[in-house]
Amino acid sequence: AIEAADGGAKPAQEGEPKNRYLMWIFLFWTARFLDRTGVGQFQYLQTQGVVVFGEIALNLLPIILVCMSLIAVLVIPVSIKYSQVIGLAWVGVVGESCAGITFFALSEAKSFWVFAAIMLVLQAFSMAAGVLANSTMIELAPKARRDIWIGYQGAFSQLSSALCPLIIMPFLSGEMEGLFPSGTYLKVNGAVCLGSGVAYLVLVAKFPKPKKKELPETEEEKAAMIEFTETGNAKFLSARQLHKIQIQHLKDGTPLTRTPWGKFSDDVADLSRIQESARDNLAYLRSLVPERIKRWHQGEAQREEMRAMIKAWAEDNSHWPEETQSDVGRWFVEWLQHAGYTNPTSNGNLYKTIIMTAFPPLTPGGHAASEENLLNPVLGWLKMDRWMGTYIHLDKLNAREVQCIRYFRLTHFRLAGLS
Repeated sequence: AIEAADGGAKPAQEGEPKNRYLMWIFLFWTARFLDRTGVGQFQYLQTQGVVVFGEIALNLLPIILVCMSLIAVLVIPVSIKYSQVIGLAWVGVVGESCAGITFFALSEAKSFWVFAAIMLVLQAFSMAAGVLANSTMIELAPKARRDIWIGYQGAFSQLSSALCPLIIMPFLSGEMEGLFPSGTYLKVNGAVCLGSGVAYLVLVAKFPKPKKKELPETEEEKAAMIEFTETGNAKFLSARQLHKIQIQHLKDGTPLTRTPWGKFSDDVADLSRIQESARDNLAYLRSLVPERIKRWHQGEAQREEMRAMIKAWAEDNSHWPEETQSDVGRWFVEWLQHAGYTNPTSNGNLYKTIIMTAFPPLTPGGHAASEENLLNPVLGWLKMDRWMGTYIHLDKLNAREVQCIRYFRLTHFRLAGLS
């Protein structure tokens, strides 16, 4: 079965019983019944909390209720967002497990203010799975019967709202009457939430972590690909387009796609475009690193395949022809002049340091095909990831500084003592 890209359920597998979905719905309702049972923090504050903390608890109940409502508003978009990243079931696992642990912390609170703060945190965790209930039912129910099951889901919510308090309230009554130690009611709530987390964990089999969707090509990418197809010019292909092309060359054993470096004067009109595209391109290349490391650790067969591609890349990409050396060097010098830098011979070591800092050694052994790098290239990949991340951060800082400076004029500043 193929994982749904949007955090949805796995499609039914061939040979799976027709009514298997009923099992998943029953499991989901079990998780929901438990998480709706373990929401007794506000009832505790209204009753036993007044006894423990005094009138301050009673006086501030309306304010706490408002704060809980505001938290609910914030939790809804966050839960939806993360359900698309980790899957519907994992939101329940994380939310209910954290809620259970937080209940145990709540039972140990001796100060009202500590209790109130923990309770607001608990509100966020305990709501995380609940806001996705209808979305989960839509994924579990057969398409032809979804409307009916959404109705059943509403009826279940009403029924559980009536029954859940009846199950948990005897523990609160017993604690108030002195039959149970202080904090028992809150700990029972925590245990129920942990049970809900276990039920959601079983649901992960139906709602695995979704695969990332590949974004559709932008208009710029489409235009660049048309130009490449017609002329062979890969200058404005995005990193993901070029990466796919180069990987295919490495698999086929054919030379990598190359574009002449060109003259700086030819690039002047496109400097902004080149720099802006680098942000998305580097972000894409960074996104490849985790998957690359994961593949490396899958076994020796996978490592040998990756080593072969690294060797092929190094053989085709390590040679610098004289023409390329000349073009890159002249382009770099002309860029420095264009950007207003002075003759570097006035402080040569400073410029050399800047260049070495901008382009630090990244590959163990100094070469992609070195014995040290082929033994374990992960260190080099992590260095490259940090290097690309540093560039993205620096680029943002530079852009932000320019934007800020535009809003100030030197005439707005006055030296102290001058009128």
